[in-house]
Amino acid sequence: MEAINNPDPSKIQMTWIGHSSFLIQLDGFNFLTDPVFSDRCSPTSFVGPKRFRPLPLQLEDLPRIDFVVLSHNHYDHLDIKAVKYLKNTALWCIPKDLGTWFTKNGVDNFIEFNWWDKCVLHKSISVVFLPAQHWSKRTLTDNNHTLWGGFAILGKRKKIYFAGDTGYNEFAFKEIGNKFGPFDISLIPIGAYNPRDFLSPQHIGPDEAVIIHNELKSKKSIGIHWGTFALSNEHVFDPPREVEIELEKHGLEKDSFIVVKHGEMNKFDNKKKINDEDEEEAEDD
Repeated sequence: MEAINNPDPSKIQMTWIGHSSFLIQLDGFNFLTDPVFSDRCSPTSFVGPKRFRPLPLQLEDLPRIDFVVLSHNHYDHLDIKAVKYLKNTALWCIPKDLGTWFTKNGVDNFIEFNWWDKCVLHKSISVVFLPAQHWSKRTLTDNNHTLWGGFAILGKRKKIYFAGDTGYNEFAFKEIGNKFGPFDISLIPIGAYNPRDFLSPQHIGPDEAVIIHNELKSKKSIGIHWGTFALSNEHVFDPPREVEIELEKHGLEKDSFIVVKHGEMNKFDNKKKINDEDEEEAEDD
């Protein structure tokens, strides 16, 4: 808890809460990705996929949260428990047309995003909402009434990509990589992919995750959307094993795309890379 409450300003601190939920500490800001703190990702507390890894952090353990990036409204990504706890203390960056739901639940500190919309949250940090191949649904009658997508978080020196939930699209990720890459860290789904004939339009598997890692020009990727809720047919430990196989197939280093433990904090360098001109000046000095 000491590191969470007093993060090293020279590092990007990333703590995996589980599934698609990360606490990220960057450039003096604390933000969450798709925060889910309920025991079930379901409209009810007694039926639906149940968390089979305990929460490593409770909502009360969080530091001040400056903003939240929310990919879409499915129950394993949009959690009413987290919304009611954070309320208006955090700025919610949400997909287009989801504001009505937030307003009904007592939250009006939000910005709605269409694909490619960019918002400067502070002079040192911006977010961009990016396309994904997925869908939205919260009730029986609101199929695709709200948008979905991923986010680029652009800090002073480093760039982070959060995929949210997505199937593979051979154009979208190349375009994202060309527009905003290379990304320093990418959070890419690796779970909930079998059976492929049903899930491939909406969820990538480890093979496509590694392809996306390359198309984003990602320097380091972390697997998300696995190991927390049983949402599909693959074994819980298949995703990390499959990622390792795919990395070998593509001739990539094992540490270029990693998986982490629940509650594990990783620290990444947040220093500006010295360019050739700076190096020449440093030598002259």
